[in-house]
Amino acid sequence: MTGQEASSLVMDKPPPARFWRMPGVAGWVRTFAVKWIEAGAPPPSSGSEGSVRWINCVISGSDRDHAMAQSFAVAEAADGLLIWVGTDADERVAHDIFVASQDARSLNVPHLAICHTNAPLAGFARSLALERQFRSVRIIERTTRTPHVAISRELAADVGDFCEVRLSGDGRRYVPQFALVSPPLQNGGLGRQDVVLVTGGTKGIGAECALRLALRTGAALAFVGRSAGTDVAVAATLGRASALGIRCSYAVADVTDEGAMLLAASHANREFGPITALLHAAGSNETKLFQDISIEEA
Repeated sequence: MTGQEASSLVMDKPPPARFWRMPGVAGWVRTFAVKWIEAGAPPPSSGSEGSVRWINCVISGSDRDHAMAQSFAVAEAADGLLIWVGTDADERVAHDIFVASQDARSLNVPHLAICHTNAPLAGFARSLALERQFRSVRIIERTTRTPHVAISRELAADVGDFCEVRLSGDGRRYVPQFALVSPPLQNGGLGRQDVVLVTGGTKGIGAECALRLALRTGAALAFVGRSAGTDVAVAATLGRASALGIRCSYAVADVTDEGAMLLAASHANREFGPITALLHAAGSNETKLFQDISIEEA
């Protein structure tokens, strides 16, 4: 985002008062969605080093995937790694992509490209670029019909430190752009007859969302989390819910433990009735730089 764009957001009128906001969040903070807009051809490499010379690493994929990836590789010394993610890839290849990127970094390969078909890899690639792990990082989303020449242009382009593109089946090029959106005011049809299972929502943003949802709809909240019920933050949230007249319960369970979750759901069912909605706020956030993450943790 440019300084001018940021200034225009600050100067923009705040949202209508009917939108509920977290205490302390400035009125100009808005919700964004990613839109893909058509763009022209990428600028060809103009650096003194010329175009990047790629070697490839195919993650999963068919024989055609291997053949396509090989067509972009060079036999001589290369200064870029192209990670070609096959069309049949699923979440199990995430570890292989991490290992390939880490190997490239340890060998001081300066350029990285990840070419995939509809895989959720943009966040990973952008993190590598923000951490300056490579001189350039580019992520290219293709279809099974994207022309070879369109991918070649992206690999030969001068992209600076980061580039994200989407290539259509006929070779057209799209780039992501953030666009302002207004959150809907509907409650999803929830009412007092509903029971919402809230995973990890007794602290922070999850707690605020759950309490607000219950106030708007009258639905009961069945909180589930790993912390003990005596935890200060958990007790505070449950106390607030009680003071607001919200029907709620709390059960200790890890969302990765199927048995514990079934017991928690049974407890909520006995107290309020069948669970009809889910608010998922569980997670574990232990931030580390890319080079500090071990293979076992990946």
